[in-house]
Amino acid sequence: MILLLGIGLLIFSLTMSYYTDKEAAEELISGSYDIGKTEYYEREAELRTHKTTFMDLGAGISVSALVLLGFFIAKRIRKFSDLIQIMSINKTLIFILSNVIWLVLIPGTHFYHIFRRGRGDYPPFADSIGISIINQISLLLFYDTIEFIHRIDNDKKYNTNTNIH
Repeated sequence: MILLLGIGLLIFSLTMSYYTDKEAAEELISGSYDIGKTEYYEREAELRTHKTTFMDLGAGISVSALVLLGFFIAKRIRKFSDLIQIMSINKTLIFILSNVIWLVLIPGTHFYHIFRRGRGDYPPFADSIGISIINQISLLLFYDTIEFIHRIDNDKKYNTNTNIH
């Protein structure tokens, strides 16, 4: 049911226009280098519809529902009481999966920013999305490193062994 809601929102967003007045938006985009950034963003906000909001919301709900559906199918969960019988995975597998998932975020970050650039989320004078990509990947790497150090520190503090060092 949640998957259908997400797909419905995504389809609804595809029927909408990006701007309330297409001609005014084209004039704004073509003259974006002649006006200040603040003025551009104010005028662009007045012209923009909620298309991208519905698109992001629909895609997010659909992907979340698909992940849950895949998990339920893989674990053969048919009813709510089946969730109690799921066994947790060991620490080594958690460590490996967390790093693999982090590595998947790198191409995901590229796709996300290139997709947003293609649908016009960035103004024409924003000539590079590389800064956004590098900042996001660097932030993810920073948090992953902090988590790794924290885990090692906790192992020493509580005299446990997670087999990661």
